Amino acid sequence: MSTSAATAQHILNSLTEKQREVLDRLIQHKTSKEIARELGISPHTVDQRIQFSKKKLNVGSRREAAERYRELNRIYERPIYEESRIGDGLMFTKEGACPDEYVISNHRHGDENTSLERHLEDVTFDRDAKNVAQQRQYLSRFLLILMLSGSTLLVALGSIAIFVTLSEYFELLNK
Repeated sequence: MSTSAATAQHILNSLTEKQREVLDRLIQHKTSKEIARELGISPHTVDQRIQFSKKKLNVGSRREAAERYRELNRIYERPIYEESRIGDGLMFTKEGACPDEYVISNHRHGDENTSLERHLEDVTFDRDAKNVAQQRQYLSRFLLILMLSGSTLLVALGSIAIFVTLSEYFELLNK
């Protein structure tokens, strides 16, 4: 292990698991509010964890902390997540330096040109189920607003139709 890798390991080991959770999201360019929502903590707690991390990383700003943390992860390349096998021959493996993205690839019998791999090589999965739940919540809100707008439009058109019918009726009465 080279000196830079040993130093990276020492600095990364000095960070708590909770500080790493925050830094993992910080390198994804998320705000304190977004990080707090995902982790179920207050934005103040997020900012405190970033402050303590900045001291351990020996940097002065959030941006520098994110850059330094990303750099240390690249140097040390400590596996945060183990490979997990799904079914027969499918495996989730890390892609690049981002621990949150995984790609399905087919490792069965060393055949790298299978049709399954060609179809799935660009499929990535977000390991954070909270993001999926949040996206579903936004979609359900959008659909609710769309339904309410449609209902309002139908009521307005119905009212106009009733008004026109009554106007014609009163015209016939006045003749």
